[in-house]
Amino acid sequence: MAIDSLSSSGSAAATAGSSNAALSAGNATGSLKADEQSDRFLKLLVAQMRNQDPLNPLDNAAVTTQMAQISTVEGIEKLNSSMKNFLDRGNSTGSLEGANLIGRRVLVGGNQLTLGALAAADGERAGASGGFELTEAAAVAQIEVLDSAGAVLSTQTLNAVDAGVHHFSWDGRDAAGNAVAAGQYQFRVRAGTASELAPVQALQAQNVSAVISSPTGLKIEVGGRTQVSLADIKAIL
Repeated sequence: MAIDSLSSSGSAAATAGSSNAALSAGNATGSLKADEQSDRFLKLLVAQMRNQDPLNPLDNAAVTTQMAQISTVEGIEKLNSSMKNFLDRGNSTGSLEGANLIGRRVLVGGNQLTLGALAAADGERAGASGGFELTEAAAVAQIEVLDSAGAVLSTQTLNAVDAGVHHFSWDGRDAAGNAVAAGQYQFRVRAGTASELAPVQALQAQNVSAVISSPTGLKIEVGGRTQVSLADIKAIL
């Protein structure tokens, strides 16, 4: 008997229940793909048509509904597959872009300053670098370099500082102009006025040593051990 010639609604519930049960079983176990679910559904439908009660045949509307549902399942499966391929390509592109950062110096959250040793030839050295980020403009921003005991070694003052990321350098000399020893130092930034401070985030300069793919996305290794996301990088120096 042809599908479009079926007119009675007596077995609609049986058709819907059996087909939905087959689909639900596959979804619950996660073991059936869309094409496997479709094959199971069609086999079940053919079996029902062959064994239907001539006095109470399959309902045409119920069969159409079930066919629409299995088509929807197939469409979702194909959409998920397409999205996965798209994301995989995006992750691959991101890895290539991240690789360009290896060897570069970037600003990430932190308040460490690394000061190199004096050069033997001329007694000069590259200064330590740092930065900070303001969420709003400030009339004054003061940068203080601290030693291991928390004492202030050097102070820089910037006026009329806009909101955003800012970079600074320290030449490795204290307030009296004397060169200090190479090593690790800290800094702090205060912005605003004496009565009202503006929100500020300290940013430390780190070398990018590796690009790592993780389950949560692309990670950038800085300082030889710390991993951050691309969004955590505030500036490339």
